[in-house]
Amino acid sequence: MTPLLGDLVSFPKAATELHYAFGLGFQAAHILHRWIVLGVILVYCGLTSLVFWRGSQNGTARLAAVTLLLFAAGFFGRQPALAGDMQAFPLVGLLPGLVQAAGLSLMLVLLVTLPDGRFALRWARPMVVAWCGWSLLWFVNPQPGTPLDVSTWPEPMVAWVLAVGLGSGLLAVALRMRRSPVQARRQLRPVLLGFATAWLLFGLLWLASTQMPDLRLRGVELPQALLAFGPYLLPWLLLPLSLVVAMRRGLWNASADALRLGDLHATDC
Repeated sequence: MTPLLGDLVSFPKAATELHYAFGLGFQAAHILHRWIVLGVILVYCGLTSLVFWRGSQNGTARLAAVTLLLFAAGFFGRQPALAGDMQAFPLVGLLPGLVQAAGLSLMLVLLVTLPDGRFALRWARPMVVAWCGWSLLWFVNPQPGTPLDVSTWPEPMVAWVLAVGLGSGLLAVALRMRRSPVQARRQLRPVLLGFATAWLLFGLLWLASTQMPDLRLRGVELPQALLAFGPYLLPWLLLPLSLVVAMRRGLWNASADALRLGDLHATDC
């Protein structure tokens, strides 16, 4: 995440014009941007660490924390994993793509296995398998220049796949909530609202950038375009924050009996 603090971070044209309108010069704008990004990094990592610490005895809580950190490592920075001659080793060159694929894949795994770490819905496993395969095709790109090269797909098509994949995770959370006792629904509600709001805000930001190109960074593709400029990172804070709120309500402290009640008739889906 720290490359966003560097001197070479570019601003969208609209942001540059806003800085000039407020009388900020180039150097002052970069200082302001560093403070914003530093604040986002500290809050994001702090909340994620809190999730890991408070849920250290629960495997799903640890999965949630690791998922958020892997996604951050994969998307917030856009530099090679290692520099110089190390890039000549095939595995080193694949590391950034593997981290990105792992972060995106685990995001769906987390959503469809909340709150107890089990695939309670019949369609969840094949959906996760397809999602992991697509993530690898996108970021590892084993077939460049072919129809399997996701980087050559039109951006709206990639956006639709993201919407369907992550939306299926939200649907899984909603279905688990519907089949859960009142207390379990109260615990899962912040997660559903927080994740859904974050995806919606990123989607609206992407739609706005397609209509107003001045809102996006030149040469940066989706979804990195939404994670390569400090203020655009703010919706992402909703994810660890929603998990912290849910844990304060007792998420991952529920009894096994309550979890089993939440799974009644889940296999009918």
